[in-house]
Amino acid sequence: MSDMTAPPPAEPSRGMAERILGGIERGGNKMPDPAILFVWLAVGVIVLSALLSWADINVTYQVAKPPPVPVEEVVQGGSTQPSGGLPDASVQEGDYTIVEETASVQSLLSADGIRFLFTSFVANFRNFAAVAIILVVMIGVGLAEAAGLIGAGVLCVPILTGSAAYATAEAMGWKHGLNERPRRAKLFYGVISLSTLVGMLINFVGINPMRALVWTAVINGLLAPPILVVVMLVANNKSVLGKHVNGPVSNATGWATTAAMSAAAIALALTWGQ
Repeated sequence: MSDMTAPPPAEPSRGMAERILGGIERGGNKMPDPAILFVWLAVGVIVLSALLSWADINVTYQVAKPPPVPVEEVVQGGSTQPSGGLPDASVQEGDYTIVEETASVQSLLSADGIRFLFTSFVANFRNFAAVAIILVVMIGVGLAEAAGLIGAGVLCVPILTGSAAYATAEAMGWKHGLNERPRRAKLFYGVISLSTLVGMLINFVGINPMRALVWTAVINGLLAPPILVVVMLVANNKSVLGKHVNGPVSNATGWATTAAMSAAAIALALTWGQ
């Protein structure tokens, strides 16, 4: 009798979304470290400046120059600074002079270019507003990541939207579950998408997200006592749970929690507006 080996099981077919996400993940894994990528881009700009300068690439454009405006020196903070120098409303449109200026590409590999790199490095970063904003954002993102804010936000979005979708689907009797394909559980995934969209739109309709979080916590605190009472009653109902009803320790802990939440809700109601 010849040995018979079963063929390996065929891999399940993946949907279009899974293939796209897989391709993005593989491409991202092949990307170098961001610092190395920044260095290569900087080197590319330097080499490109040398090539464009060698090809004598230049751009001619028109500039509207206003008439000369007197400048006065003002002492401020112990130092002398210029005051004025910009055209005011008295300068008419016809007073401007249209001149042509030509900008040529300067090679950063020449002696002057290398000197420019080292002598104006700080000034370039200081005077380029976009770079300053990026640096501030990078520092803020680093602090938020170190404090766990980004991680908490990334985790909270799927947890909150998913829990809302599960609660709604179970109450309405819809097919649900993240193991279901979207076409089989359209309403379940629709609630997830709608919840995420509503959360994004809050930023554009003038609602303060922090105030919304506070009010959400207040509503949850007011709804918690009656829900806990129902949970405790069900947990002690033998016709529902049989022999799996709460024991003495669980009852003591549960009713103590219910009493504490009820006292907090009553205190909030009595002190409201004070």
